[in-house]
Amino acid sequence: MNKDNCQSADYLSSYREFKEKINLTDHDKDDTVSFNPQDSWFFNGMKSEGLTGDELLTVPHPALLVRTTESITLISYATPILPRFISIL
Repeated sequence: MNKDNCQSADYLSSYREFKEKINLTDHDKDDTVSFNPQDSWFFNGMKSEGLTGDELLTVPHPALLVRTTESITLISYATPILPRFISIL
């Protein structure tokens, strides 16, 4: 793959990441700590170069994803018995 086809990570410089530990609990019995991690990203418009107009955005259609998942599940269940039904026809 040549350098022109690689996506640059420069867009990350316009965001700042903050990591937090929420609901910190100290367990004295087993000498452990439990917490819920929370990652936050904040956009810095001053560091952004803006859009070029060549960007592509792909958004999957939720109903289509559900139907595709259902079809794959049904096919996986039907595959072992499918030859019997075909031979009857």
